[in-house]
Amino acid sequence: MEYNVWKWSIKNEKMEKTKIKRRLMEIEERIRDTQFLNLKALQNKDNNNKEICAKRLSEREQIKQRVHNPFLCNNNYLSDLNIQENFLKPKNSSFEPLEQ
Repeated sequence: MEYNVWKWSIKNEKMEKTKIKRRLMEIEERIRDTQFLNLKALQNKDNNNKEICAKRLSEREQIKQRVHNPFLCNNNYLSDLNIQENFLKPKNSSFEPLEQ
């Protein structure tokens, strides 16, 4: 059985082949270079994002972080205890104190 092989060529020129190892080394080198550049760009981008976030946080207006009891505002400790005794503790309504 015979096979006819056709190929595209100009005036029977021979095709020059590159060595596979050299070609693979070139490809690996290009990949390493692009990965290095990508990592460098990502690091610069991350640093910029961190700086931007830190700047935004420092510029924010500070607010109170705790809930304040309205019964205990702007008083000293003794008046706070008095208010707690009168308004915040449950009272037994069936108990009548003895009058003297």
